[in-house]
Formats: sequence, C-alpha cells, structure tokens
Amino acid sequence: MKKVNTPIEEKVFIVAVKYGDAHWAVEHWSINQVLNEVNRDHSAEWIDYGQTDWREGWDEWVDPEYTVMIEVI
Repeated sequence: MKKVNTPIEEKVFIVAVKYGDAHWAVEHWSINQVLNEVNRDHSAEWIDYGQTDWREGWDEWVDPEYTVMIEVI
C-alpha cells in the first residue's frame, strides 16, 4: 500500500484534555490548536515551535497530567 503524506494543515490531532478534577474529554484539534498549547505561557524571549518541530515541543512542554496526544490522523 502506498503511504500518503497528508499536509500538516489537513491533519486531525486527537487529544484528551482534563477539565476539573476527573473529567476528561476527547477533542479534535488542528495544528494551530496544538501549536497554541505548545507555545503558551512562555517568556517574551521564547521562540515558538512550528509545524515542523511541534512534536518536540509537545513532548517537552505539554503536561500529560492535563493534556494527552492520542493520535494524529
């Protein structure tokens, strides 16, 4: 089977997000929502992660206690 390279702008990121003490919701995010989560709450000197290195930023800066990447389709 031939592998199809879908542009990052067309991918769907399936994310589990914790709301409150124990309520988790599964959401579909765009790359812009993922980048907003990765790049939020940093100093003015911060250099934003982008569409090519978002995964590195996600693994480094997004707390899995509150937000978990389930799948990218």
